[in-house]
Amino acid sequence: MRTKTCYLILSAAACLLALMYFPSCSAVYEDPGSNEMSKASYRVYGTVTDEEGAPIKGIQVACGFIAEGSGSSQDNLYTDKDGRFEKSYSIPPCREISFTFSDIDGDNNGGSFNPLSVKAVIVQTEYAKGSFSGSFIASYDARLSRK
Repeated sequence: MRTKTCYLILSAAACLLALMYFPSCSAVYEDPGSNEMSKASYRVYGTVTDEEGAPIKGIQVACGFIAEGSGSSQDNLYTDKDGRFEKSYSIPPCREISFTFSDIDGDNNGGSFNPLSVKAVIVQTEYAKGSFSGSFIASYDARLSRK
């Protein structure tokens, strides 16, 4: 009889311990390999001028983004009357940003200009927090030569 009582007490204790353990396993676990991608904020900007320093309106600025993992994307911007371009993005972290400047309107807006491709310097302005990978800027002031 004493053995049965000890067995019942040990079994009950084991059940209680198991019940105390399993709820803690139900806590939310964020799998690093999950489909949720981290995002970063990027601001790209700059100016485009001719060899004399005059702003050029209507230049196409192809912004190329190469993600840290894999994949890439591109967006086309256009310079305003002051030769400026600017846009902000919320995208996966990038390891490279490039700019390709193209004169797509020929002799309009001050003549024809040669294209120019450059890699931008990426500068971090805010640090990462959780799934937010931080804020960054990438800028370039291009000086295009005439054809």
